[in-house]
Amino acid sequence: MSDRHDLDVLHGEWLVRNRRRTAFLDPDSGWEELPATSRCLPLFSRPASGTPVG
Repeated sequence: MSDRHDLDVLHGEWLVRNRRRTAFLDPDSGWEELPATSRCLPLFSRPASGTPVG
């Protein structure tokens, strides 16, 4: 059974490299790498869902 804290290990800042094709529609084109920072923060004190409140 899962717990609401299962994904807490993702919280924090991560250095990542995003990749994209240099020519979008050409599957033989090379990749361009873009360094970035990814952030994961807890936004709610409980798990969020798509259920309307109220």
